[in-house]
Amino acid sequence: MITKHSPVIDPLIYLNSKERVELLATRDRVIGSGVPFKRTLLESIFNSSRFSEQLIRATQPYGLDQAAHLVNGLGNYRSGSETGLSKLFSNPTRSGKKVFIPQNAGDRNSDYHPWQSFAYCAMAGIKPDEYLPALDVTMKDLAIKSNRINLSASGDNDLGHLLFAASYLVPDPKFKFIISGEKLPLSDAFRNAYEASTEPIGTLSVCSGYHLIEGMCAASSLVPGLSAYHEDVQALLDIKTTRIYMDVSKLYTTVESDFNPASTHYLKYNLFHVGHMGEMASFARFHGYTIKPEVINCLNFCWNTLGPLYSNHIHHGFTSFLAHFRRGITLHTAMEDLSAQGKNPKETDLSSYTSIF
Repeated sequence: MITKHSPVIDPLIYLNSKERVELLATRDRVIGSGVPFKRTLLESIFNSSRFSEQLIRATQPYGLDQAAHLVNGLGNYRSGSETGLSKLFSNPTRSGKKVFIPQNAGDRNSDYHPWQSFAYCAMAGIKPDEYLPALDVTMKDLAIKSNRINLSASGDNDLGHLLFAASYLVPDPKFKFIISGEKLPLSDAFRNAYEASTEPIGTLSVCSGYHLIEGMCAASSLVPGLSAYHEDVQALLDIKTTRIYMDVSKLYTTVESDFNPASTHYLKYNLFHVGHMGEMASFARFHGYTIKPEVINCLNFCWNTLGPLYSNHIHHGFTSFLAHFRRGITLHTAMEDLSAQGKNPKETDLSSYTSIF
């Protein structure tokens, strides 16, 4: 177990006592009122052809990061003769007979986060043996050939996408990456990620606060030998989902006031956090982790309130956040359907949300 490492910091300690009391009181009001998920409303927005078309138009011009987020939000979508995968891997790097995706190489044709494009394919339910005819390789083969990783200034905090993708494509604890010039097996990358996740999280950045936990949930669920860390990852998840209390408190007081919640800055800030939080919570649950009922209630409140506002604010700069927002909602809905049938949420077909228009 990894319990001997430095403690995880509760983000609520960054509040003074008055702010903490007000925040928890707001959370309790929301939870006490009972918050049903407004499925019909949200599906009418996020499952419409109009949304998919607007999201794709707003994402142009394409780079690998933008194309990957479209797959994250729409799955391996089909629009005419174009698919999500055909657009995503349309411009790889070639070296002799080798074809690969550069990792954090600083250009528009490389993954911004290590294995980001492969992670979003996994989230979309695209299988490792999916053949990419234009490249004459499978997605798994392309990933393996892209195992040379350059970490950003975020360091091991930036391993979340890689852990998620590897859990589906190469779930072997001994599979080796070359990270910053050093050979590192997947199991060691997981441990490094855990060490990074125990730092004080403050404002809870996306990499250390959401994608890192997302990746560790997947790895500890799917990679042999890492299930022993389930309790440690659950503890991290419990702490980091408290961020939603801050979001729901701010949103609740805003809705109660005369402030216009449709302002661009406010929308972007909340879409940023709620979109990633919802996706992280949904995939954590999919991988066998527990999300507290009060967190689900708070997410429902945020999804219900913010979803209709974002439908009229699709433009460049919002698209990646909207992709995560839709992925969290669609996975949550699919798992709720299975639960209602008495089935295990882990049986959810991850490709069921794919958009065809």
